Amino acid sequence: MEKKSLKTQIVEKVLRWASITVLWRQNPIIIGVTGSVGKTTTKDMIAHVLKKRKTIWATQKNYNNEIGVPLTVLCIEKNISSLGGLLYICGKWFWAMCTVNYPEILVVEMGVDRPGDMDYLTSIVQPDISVITAVSHAHSEFFPSVMDIANEKQKIVTNMKKTGTAIINADDRYVESVKKKTDVKIVSYGTKDGVNFCASDIEVCFRKHDLTGLSFKLNYKGKVMPVRLKNVIAEHLIYAALAALAVADNLQVNVVEAARDITDFISSPGRMRLLDGKNDVLIIDDTYNASPKAMDAAIKTLQSASAFRKIAVLGDMLELGEISKNAHEKVANQLAKTDVHIVFFVGREMEHAYKKLKKNKSIETYHFTSASDAVDVVMKKLVQGDVVLCKGSRGMKMEQIVKEIAIDHSQTL
Repeated sequence: MEKKSLKTQIVEKVLRWASITVLWRQNPIIIGVTGSVGKTTTKDMIAHVLKKRKTIWATQKNYNNEIGVPLTVLCIEKNISSLGGLLYICGKWFWAMCTVNYPEILVVEMGVDRPGDMDYLTSIVQPDISVITAVSHAHSEFFPSVMDIANEKQKIVTNMKKTGTAIINADDRYVESVKKKTDVKIVSYGTKDGVNFCASDIEVCFRKHDLTGLSFKLNYKGKVMPVRLKNVIAEHLIYAALAALAVADNLQVNVVEAARDITDFISSPGRMRLLDGKNDVLIIDDTYNASPKAMDAAIKTLQSASAFRKIAVLGDMLELGEISKNAHEKVANQLAKTDVHIVFFVGREMEHAYKKLKKNKSIETYHFTSASDAVDVVMKKLVQGDVVLCKGSRGMKMEQIVKEIAIDHSQTL
C-alpha cells in the first residue's frame, strides 16, 4: 500500500480535529450513506427531499474519503488537500464554530477503498441515520471477497450512535446481514414482501420523444401510494428513491409530500443522466464510475429503451484484481442476450469482453485502447435516433466521448 506523504498526513489530521470540534459544538443530525453502488445518487435524493424543510449540507461531488468527509462537516465545496489550503480550512472552521446558521442536517457520503477506512470515517462522524445501498465487487484489489467489502461497509451501522436508525436494502443479502451485528433500529427497503418500504408495479417509459420516467407503487405502514420520477429511466434507481423516502419518514417528514418532491429529481452528471446529443441522438451518461453490478444495471437500462438502434460504449471496470477478466467476460455474455446493435469496448480489460463478443455476428463490435482513440469512430457510426450508453470507471475518462456527442457540455462531467 502506497504510503501517504507528510503533507497529506498533516492535512488529514487538521481536518479530522477541525471536524470533530465542529460536530461537538453544533451537534447536527448526521445521515451517513455508503455502498458499492448508488451511494451518490441516494445521497442526492435524500438531500433533494429534505432541503425544502431543513437547512442541510450534503457531500459535494464524491468527496467521501478521509479528506472529503471532513470537508463536508466544514461545509467546504472544493477539494483541499494541500498545505496552502490550511488557512482557508481555519477560516471555515472558525465560521462553523461560531455561526448560528450551521446546517441542521449533514448528508455525508462515506466511501471505502481499503480495510479500516470506515473505522476512520466513523471516528470523525457518527451517523444518527445510516444508509447502506448495495454491496458488490468494487476495489477488489484490497478486499479478498464481497463479504469482506460488506463487513467494512457495515461498520457505518455498528459504529453509529446507538440511538440511531439503520436504513438498509433488504434485496441485497450482503447488506441485510448487518441485522445480526447490531441492536439499533432497522428500517428495510426493497421489492420483497415484508420490508418496511416496498416498491411494486414498477414501470419505466423510456422513449426519445415520450419520456415519462420511472413509476412504482410504494407500500409502507399499511398504505399504498403512487410515486413517479419523471427524469429517471434506470429501474435500479428505485432503491435510491426508497431510501430517501425512508429517511424522510424517520425524520417525521410526511411521506406523501416527500414523494411529491422527489418527482422532479435530476441525477448528477455522469450518473445515469439523459442528455440530448447531436443529430437527435439520446445519451445515457453513466461515465462517473463502473463496477460489475453497476455495469449490469446500465446495460439493462439500455435494453429497456425504445429506439431504432441501441449503442453501448463501455470502458474498463478498474480495481477488480483477480476477478477482472471474468467480470469483463460476463459483460460480453450479458450483451449477447440483448438487442444492442453496436458495442465499442475501451481499455485493456474490456479487450476480454471484445474477444468474447466478436464471435457474435449479430452485434457489431470494436475495441480501442483509450476513449480518445474511440471518439472519431463512435461519432461516425451514430445516426439519427440512436440511444447511446456511455459507461466506464472514472480513470477511463469516458466523459470525453460524451462531450463530443452532447449538445450541451455543461451537463457533462
